[in-house]
This record gives sequence, C-alpha cells and structure tokens, in this order.
Amino acid sequence: MKKSNLGLAACAAFSLGFGATEVHAQSSVTLYGMVDVNVRSIHNGGGGTVVGMGEGTLNASRFGFKGIEDLSGGWKAGFVLESGFRPYNGAQSDANRLFNRRATVSMINDNYGELRLGRDNSPAYWNLIMFDPYGGGGVGSFINLFTAGGFSTPLLSGAGTLSRTDNSITYWLPKNLGGVYGQFQYSFNNSPGFAGSATGYGNKQWGGRLGYANGPLDVAAVVNSTQLDGNNTWNLYDIGASYMIGRTRVMAQYSFMNTSITDSWEKRSGQHTFMIGATIPIYDYTITTSYSHAQGTGGLSDLRADMYALGGILDLSKRTALYANVAAIKNRSKAAYITGPEAKVTPSSFKANGAYTPGNMAGKSSVGMELGIRTIF
Repeated sequence: MKKSNLGLAACAAFSLGFGATEVHAQSSVTLYGMVDVNVRSIHNGGGGTVVGMGEGTLNASRFGFKGIEDLSGGWKAGFVLESGFRPYNGAQSDANRLFNRRATVSMINDNYGELRLGRDNSPAYWNLIMFDPYGGGGVGSFINLFTAGGFSTPLLSGAGTLSRTDNSITYWLPKNLGGVYGQFQYSFNNSPGFAGSATGYGNKQWGGRLGYANGPLDVAAVVNSTQLDGNNTWNLYDIGASYMIGRTRVMAQYSFMNTSITDSWEKRSGQHTFMIGATIPIYDYTITTSYSHAQGTGGLSDLRADMYALGGILDLSKRTALYANVAAIKNRSKAAYITGPEAKVTPSSFKANGAYTPGNMAGKSSVGMELGIRTIF
C-alpha cells in the first residue's frame, strides 16, 4: 500500500472518530466495515493442495465511508467510498486502487429513485449474489463456475465487468413501486485523453436488472453486455428466484453467457449455468447448501462441471458469526474450475489460430474446506 493511501485512510478515520459524525444538522458521515478471515484447505487435482488463510466468505473484508446530505424538497446527495483489504496480511485487495470496491456519488429522491456515478457493482453481479446461498463468496460460491482457476475471466473473454464496472452511470428505481425494483447501468470505456484512462481501467458496458419482491417471493432478471477489443462482446443473461417456506429460503438461478471472441474460429462460445440451493435456519444456526452445473456451447461445447456445497453459520451476535463450508467441483473434459487458491494451476487459453488449450485442471476435481469468523463494525 502506498504511504499516501495509508495517510489518507488514517486521516479520514481519525477525522470521523471511528464512528458516525454529524457534519451539520442535516448531513452525516459514517465509517463502517467488516472483517472476515478463515483457515482454508484447497485440493486441486492437477495442482496439489494449499492450506492457509483466506477471507471474504460471508462478506468481503472492507472499510468504507458513506455520507448523506438533505438538500430539502425531497432530494438528498450521497457518497460511498469503500476499500477491500486482506485481514490475514493487512494488504489492499487491489494495490492500484484505494477504493477498489466502490467509489460513487449520488442524487437521491424517494419518488424518483437514485442516480449514481462512479465505480459500482454491475447489475449482473447483484443477481448472481442475491440468489446464491453463499452470496458469491467462499468455496461454495456460484461464481466459482464463472471465473475461477483456468478461467480468469468469463469464457476467457477478458471482460472485467462481471462484478464491478468503472466509469459507470447507474439509475436505481424508487422503492415505492409495489415490490418492483431494479437498476440500469451504462459504463464508458475511457480512452487516452480522458480522466482515469492512464490506469487502463474500464470496459464499455451496459446492463439492466428488473425484479419483483412481495411476501415470500423474490424474482429478478438481468442482462449485461460488455464491449471487448476488436468489436467483440461478452454478454450475460440471468434469472434468479427465491421463495420463503417458513424460515427456509429456497432459491434457484439460471444464467447464460456468451462471447463473440471466437467468431472467426468456431461458433460463438458460451455457457449455460444453473443452481438450486437453500438456507435453513435452526435457532442461531443456519445450514447452507447448493448444487450447480455448467455446460459449455460452441467452441467450449466439451466444457462441463458440477459443484456441490454444504456449510453452516453460527450467529454469536447480530454482528459476529462463525462459519464452516465444504465444496467440491467435478470438472469434465475442458472444464477447469476450482474452489479456491490456484495451487500450481496453469490457465486455459485460446491460441491465435482459435485452438482451445485447457489448463492442467481440465477434467479434474477441486475440493475446498474453510472455517472462519466474520464481524461487522
């Protein structure tokens, strides 16, 4: 971490008094965060076993500052600056960005919704994590069948917009629409001469998410499209739903993603992925479980993988919880997904002539186990 970043974080935290501080009668700024760290064992069939520390299973470790100002007339201005870190060594999650998780400023009105500018979650990411018993984190995450191990980006497309987008404009629907919710987002691909472009961040991207929640039912659909180099695209379409049966939440999700990056070689490559799972509360304990399946199409038609996950969460208080999870991915043919750290895993790739070269995890199993603690402040 650069000294300037450390100084900025320290000064900000000191000025806030490590808590909510009233700036004046109609505005406030709050420091918040969470720490999630675990001991994790990952056995990757083609790359050996790693035993060590991990983080970010129940919630990614982070600290942030958020503020709101009442502008009168029903309008408010707000901001969020959020930085991820690794509690097992104190490093930033992204050494090149202080506020790597979120950096946004907003105009908000209860009747008209919210207009938000900056670095933010993509609409697709919201669906992927909201209808996943593991919330997109840890060895059992549904996202492990999108980017993990041999596939550093979805379908080897190079798209960096699966979870977050830079240079984005996002509109959130107001919360008084009778259970209807959603957001619509456009992200600029900053080119030389524009602010921020020197870092090389940003993909031109657009997406939208629309959902309905009422009583025990919650359902939402999303579409995201990212422009890649050479006028290629990466697209994701997802629909998820959950239903409450007593205190048990049953959820399911289906996703299809494709990319035109292989158009000149073979048919457009894609992947169908679905998941079914549940969270089952028993007193202060919650059982989590899911089954997921991935099936490739086009140039990746031989890609197939199944993932099984089982875990539990013990709430010690409203802020602190212990958790334990185990998950196994069975890769078949070209699939090379893993449940955790890449222990001697060589990545898959497309060669210049379009030939697909699978990594050393192709067709092999990955098993992950983790035991951790999460606390919120």
